[in-house]
Formats: sequence, C-alpha cells, structure tokens
Amino acid sequence: MTLEGKQILLVDRPAEVDATAAILRQLGVRVSVAADATGALALARREEFDMAMIGIGVGAGGEALERLSEGGRVPSILMLASPAEARRAIQALSRGASDYLLKPLQPGEVVRVERLLRWQEQDVRTKHLQHEVGRRYLNSRTW
Repeated sequence: MTLEGKQILLVDRPAEVDATAAILRQLGVRVSVAADATGALALARREEFDMAMIGIGVGAGGEALERLSEGGRVPSILMLASPAEARRAIQALSRGASDYLLKPLQPGEVVRVERLLRWQEQDVRTKHLQHEVGRRYLNSRTW
C-alpha cells in the first residue's frame, strides 16, 4: 500500500506541525492542518479524512481525540507524542486512539501509518462483504 492520495488531518503545535507535514507530503499524502480541536472539528465537517494525527501536547489533544472519534468522523486516529509524553499517548489508546507515534516523526515510521490504513481498508471490505452476504442470504430464503 502507498500513502499516495490519502487525506490526513494533522493537529499539532504550529512549531511542530511543519516537519511532520513535510514527511507526509513527500509520500504523496494530502495534509490539512489544524492547531486545536475546534479547527480540527471544523475541517472534519467539511472534508473526509482517512486518518487524523493529533499531537498530545496540543492544549486540547484529548478533546480533539474525543470529538473526532465520536460518530466516526475520522476512521483512524494516531497520537503524536514526544518520548516524555509516551505514557499519555498510551492512555489515549483507551479513549479511542488507534495507535501512537513518537516525535519527531521519522520517514521509516510511516510504515505504521500505512499498516493502520491497510487494516482500516480491510475492515471496510469485511463489513461490506458481511452486508452483501446477509442481503443475498435473506433475499434467497423463502419464508
């Protein structure tokens, strides 16, 4: 799988967002940036994203996680944390985050982003297949 053409919402401190966005853009990702939960939610209402990446250190990082994950606005959420914030990133997993990455993001770590998006696509295909099998089964049964 490639990240080419994927749409990612990046929510992080302005001082830290540029390096992560640059790595993602080099891989062909379309990146939209928000500085806080309010901005992230506004973008998620206007556009569809394959994933959100949220910095733990953003003042409302937890709020962004909760608001973006409710109602399935964004299918996958990765938390971005400095090594000192890793414990908080792990705690975010119990609140709906899909995974976390340590900052500064290294190009080789993007494999985890690809893996998560691949799992997400497989989940969508599985749900579609289950729906189709159920529909066909119910239509073929005579009562």
